[in-house]
Amino acid sequence: MSSETHFSGKVAAKALIVKDDKILLIRASKDNETWDLPGGRINVDEEIENALKREVKEELDLDVNIEALLSSKQIIHSFEKTPHIFLIFKAVLVDPHQPIHMDPKEAEEYLWIDKEAFNKVKIYDGYDQAFKNFWKL
Repeated sequence: MSSETHFSGKVAAKALIVKDDKILLIRASKDNETWDLPGGRINVDEEIENALKREVKEELDLDVNIEALLSSKQIIHSFEKTPHIFLIFKAVLVDPHQPIHMDPKEAEEYLWIDKEAFNKVKIYDGYDQAFKNFWKL
C-alpha cells in the first residue's frame, strides 16, 4: 500500500478580467518580469466568488462580476515553494469605464493583453490553461 500525502497548502481565486477581448494582468515589484492575475487567497468561511471580488477591489479598486470557472491548477509556488491551488475565473468589469487604482503593496503596474501578445509575456505556471480556455486556443 502506498503512502498518501494530502494537500495542505494555500487556495487562491484569480480573476481573468476581460474587456474588449483583452485580459488584465498586474505586476508587483517582487515579481520582476512575471505578470499575475488579480486575486488572492480565500478566507475561512468566505464564498469563493466573494473572496475574488474582495481581492480585486483591494488590489485595483475595481468592481467585477464573476462569470465562469476557466481552470483550476495545483502548483508548487515559485517563490514560496509551497503547494497552491489556483481557481481562475472569467470576470468582467461592472462598469467598463471605471479607472484602475492600484494598491502599491499589491501591484505597481498593469497591462491589457490580447491573444497575439499572450505568448510574449511571462505569466505564472498554471495560468496558461485559463488563457487558452478563454481564447479557445
